[in-house]
Amino acid sequence: MHNKVLIIDDAPDIVRLVEFELNFEGYEVKTAWTGKEGIKLAKSFKPDIILLDYILPEMTGPEVLKFLKSDPELKGIPVIMLSAKTQKKDIKSGLTAGAIGFIEKPFDPSALSSRMREILNAA
Repeated sequence: MHNKVLIIDDAPDIVRLVEFELNFEGYEVKTAWTGKEGIKLAKSFKPDIILLDYILPEMTGPEVLKFLKSDPELKGIPVIMLSAKTQKKDIKSGLTAGAIGFIEKPFDPSALSSRMREILNAA
């Protein structure tokens, strides 16, 4: 069975790069472009892991994460924050909201994939 990944990010270049890498590795990938769309898709798609941007239209990544973690059906899904915001307060905000990791943009897609495998294998 393929692991399911939900990408919630509004940067088309990043999304295409990550989708290409993850599809190549056999993941089933869905994408949401806003926080609200991501929450709705998480409920219907039931991903094994979520890649969440920090800066999104409508809601911030930490706001989306707090909502996901408050939902009994979604709270167990591991979330990795992806962001160009790398100040300690931003990283702390993402981790405090419930992210299992924080990866700085730009990043190496193979390093992201490796981190995802670690998290999924530990679950």
